[in-house]
Amino acid sequence: MFCGECGHRWEPDEIASARFCADFAASANVSYNPPHAAPLAAAPALAAPAYDPYAPPQTPTPPSEPPAAVNLEAAAPVTSNISKLLENLSVSSKPEGEREEPDGKGVGVNIRQVVRARNMDSLTTRMEISNAVERTRTSPMEQSEGYNVTKVNDTITVVQSERADPVEERYYNQRTLPDNGEWLQILRKNRQAGSKFTDPQFPPDASSIFRDANNPKYPHLQEYIWKWKRVTDFFNETAYVEISMVDDDKKLVCSMSIKSPAEAESILEVIRQNPTPIDAEFLRIAKEAVTTGVSKRKRDHLLLLTKNMIVHMSEFVQDGLQRFELMWEKSLLEHYKPLAFASVGEGSGYRLDGSEAGYVSRVSVLVPVYFHAQGTCLFDRSRESKAASTVSGVGIGPGDMRAGRLADAYVFGALSILSTSQLALSQVFPQLSDDLVRPDRVELGSAFPKEQQYNEEGVYAVRFWRNNRCRVVVVDDYIPCSQYGKPVFGSFTGSNSKFEIWSLLVEKAYAKLHGGYEAIVGGQESYCLQDLYGGVPARYKLQDKCPNEEAGWQTLTSALQAGSLVGCSNEDMAAELPTGLRKTDAYGIMKLVELDYQGEHTRLVQLRNSWSIGTHQQPEKWKGSWSNEDPKWHSFSRMQKVECGFQFREDQTYWMDFSAFFCFFTTIIESRNLYNFRSVPDGIGNPVTPSLSVHIVTGEWNGITSGGRDAMHLNPQVQLFSPATNGCNLIVHLEQPSRRMKMEPEYTSYIAPVVVKNGERQQRKIDLSQDVVATGTFISNRSCILEIPLMPAEGGKPFVIIPATYDGHLPYQLGFNMTLFTSKPTAVVPVSDTGSLPVCCICQKALSGTFRTFSHEKDGQLKVDRVCQGACVDAYRERNTPVCVDCHQRIELVEGRFSGRMFTLPDGSSVHAECIDAYQIRTSEKCIHCGHAIAAIPGRFDGKYYQVGGGKCHGECMEAYQLATAQRCVQCSEPVIKIAGRFDGRFYKIEGERLVHFECWENYQQSVAPKCVHCAQAILQIPGRFDGRFYDLANGTGKVHFECWNSYQTLANAPK
Repeated sequence: MFCGECGHRWEPDEIASARFCADFAASANVSYNPPHAAPLAAAPALAAPAYDPYAPPQTPTPPSEPPAAVNLEAAAPVTSNISKLLENLSVSSKPEGEREEPDGKGVGVNIRQVVRARNMDSLTTRMEISNAVERTRTSPMEQSEGYNVTKVNDTITVVQSERADPVEERYYNQRTLPDNGEWLQILRKNRQAGSKFTDPQFPPDASSIFRDANNPKYPHLQEYIWKWKRVTDFFNETAYVEISMVDDDKKLVCSMSIKSPAEAESILEVIRQNPTPIDAEFLRIAKEAVTTGVSKRKRDHLLLLTKNMIVHMSEFVQDGLQRFELMWEKSLLEHYKPLAFASVGEGSGYRLDGSEAGYVSRVSVLVPVYFHAQGTCLFDRSRESKAASTVSGVGIGPGDMRAGRLADAYVFGALSILSTSQLALSQVFPQLSDDLVRPDRVELGSAFPKEQQYNEEGVYAVRFWRNNRCRVVVVDDYIPCSQYGKPVFGSFTGSNSKFEIWSLLVEKAYAKLHGGYEAIVGGQESYCLQDLYGGVPARYKLQDKCPNEEAGWQTLTSALQAGSLVGCSNEDMAAELPTGLRKTDAYGIMKLVELDYQGEHTRLVQLRNSWSIGTHQQPEKWKGSWSNEDPKWHSFSRMQKVECGFQFREDQTYWMDFSAFFCFFTTIIESRNLYNFRSVPDGIGNPVTPSLSVHIVTGEWNGITSGGRDAMHLNPQVQLFSPATNGCNLIVHLEQPSRRMKMEPEYTSYIAPVVVKNGERQQRKIDLSQDVVATGTFISNRSCILEIPLMPAEGGKPFVIIPATYDGHLPYQLGFNMTLFTSKPTAVVPVSDTGSLPVCCICQKALSGTFRTFSHEKDGQLKVDRVCQGACVDAYRERNTPVCVDCHQRIELVEGRFSGRMFTLPDGSSVHAECIDAYQIRTSEKCIHCGHAIAAIPGRFDGKYYQVGGGKCHGECMEAYQLATAQRCVQCSEPVIKIAGRFDGRFYKIEGERLVHFECWENYQQSVAPKCVHCAQAILQIPGRFDGRFYDLANGTGKVHFECWNSYQTLANAPK
């Protein structure tokens, strides 16, 4: 057995089985029969009721006929015991009523701003572009440089390469129709014939599951499918509940189980082949047990059970649910949602005789439970919130969508984001013509009276956008189902017991577009949004792009005001999210509300919860600050709630504080509507800046045009002329073919756009390095975006836009589609892929690969020579490359040795930049002191010098040179120069040009002055002793100090 919700196998509940078996013994004791200890080994296997923990509970429609009254007389002996068991149980035969919504007076609440998801209608513009793209290939307005060019109007240009092989276009053409109403003929033909449509291109068999049924990529998908059913086959379903009773006079129910259709059919076949007379009372009690269960008459239901079964069914097992609710509401009623319970049918029974095996005999009755749909529609417009439609312009209320076994939750995440705009979602389905609209199926007051309707013919059309072309996919209404009869991949949506089939049809059409259900396994919401809406996909990390909450708020506000469809998710698998939020699931952003609450500035976010998580009765729902259950909302008046779009009742949306949003969600998913050419108000008086020019360029990387990063000049080029002097913004969206076309698990090519300035009209831009304005990030994904402001062009020269791959010379042809959006009027001119390629100056052939560029001056002008790699480079070197006068090597780039730069000397010779120092050292004048070159030598000489007699001397050598060549002091024999701490450089010059240090002068005088005959001291002026006067002896024998004269005479006249 498999769960009809998730597809997982049901596992037997051993505890439940044991309890059910024990009930037989208990009932035997109550009925005063002899006890039997032996288990009911021969009884059929019992399974615990299955349930989906994420499905919100829904009150079922009451049965069409009232159930029969319980005959208590038949169970009189045990009535008192059962009454005691029921005394303390909180049960009610009436479902819990709706909570009343409290309204405040709005005191302390001031709503500043409400920004909503908008209905931006750009379908007409996108259709014009699509038609232009289609006719440009065969009937262009003009041809230029190997490209077909069509101007839609003054602001839109379509450019297509004549050489490009439209492989992807042919692939989609086989599976789609043009959006010209051709699909309506299929519906009209089947309606007139009264027949049902079966799509021959996508039949209800394995060929629609797998691209190649003989070689499936995901063969396990076939295991999930029981059969294919039309939508009409879902209108009426029959569930089966097996009720087992003890075969005695009390006939109490001892076990219950829900059987799958396959199990039920097997049991009914056995009963038909081996009919057994069954007491009518058993049939009545079994029907009564089922009737009281599905109608939630819990007390009446429990009166029919054995004592152990009463205890068992009253146990709380999960999320506050008792087994009673788990079985009847979760596993039965909600399992068949959106079908409504209709009635309980008459059962078929069989008897298990346990007398020989030693256990109590029992009677089992298989009771049918009938469900039916109260209505089927494409969209349930009755669910639209009138308040929401009036205030926000967004109609379809948030619903519950669930991905099945296909691993395509990204599709439903994209639908969740898409449905934040009523108009965007409605445009996914092309409209009907007047003669095909059935008035009785148009919701009164609907804004879309011509939208597609449910039809018995089973013909539906879904609009997709690929490579700026609108494509219509026609599908029938066959849906692959599990053995429980429910869709195995997607799920129905809806409420009020109405089928909404739009999400299933989108999933099926998306599978057909790509060649099978297995082809849409895994993906990204942003690209699926692009396929559904035609906008420019964007996906970024919120905290990386916005460093704080203020920046994040402004970014999201601007996106919604510009008409973008915006969603969010958390892709951090290690993050712990609060209750009600799931990792990787996408939530559409419906509103941003800025208000003052009790004097505190507050920012709120409303998210679309499309994942069936939580209700008022289910604790998994988000219950954080400002959730639907937060008492803060009680302060708001009714008008304030309407202005915000808040509803107290369960509307499957989440409200939360922006701080919590900024913390819990890491990724923003955006589909940017850049095709608006009018200034459209954003709802609060601020205009939205329109795109004034859109240019679509289609080409390919193939052979010579596959230059890659290393030969960037070979990639295709298109010139963008921008006459605006300032304020022009450019967005480049570059896209490669979808990997799904070839069933590849990932993209193998890295792509990015490059913007270069200073182009020459219709001439290929060859030398790019000096003029690069911006380069996108090379990524291996379906598309990438580059967004930059354009500075005013120099001299009216065009910008050059280059779609590039990271690797050159791709071994395969790879097409591309590039769209340019500018905020000012611009024009594009294609550049020939081959006609303007540079020519080798040696062999005169076109440079079809990487080449060398040599620049040199000639006649006072800079000249550039381009040469093929290989022999031509060698020849050019022999002919033109100068030789370094220092190392005698050619001046060119030598990896790890020479950079190719050079210096030209006054005599016209050249020297490597790396050799210039050695050359200068070798040829420069030498220092007359140290003998080294007068040049800058790091770590030794700074290049400064002194001009001295006979040559030059390093500034660093000057002091040593002076010491070596200066005149010596006559007194101390030291050089007569300034020596710090000893000599200040002054000197006395004496006879013979001899010099004496100023500091040595006194000592010198004392050494050469005549000596006093009396004291033998120098006859000099010595302060405090001698005033310098002296007597010169007449006999010529010497001199005597004036101060020594008296003493000299006394001594000379003394008797001897």
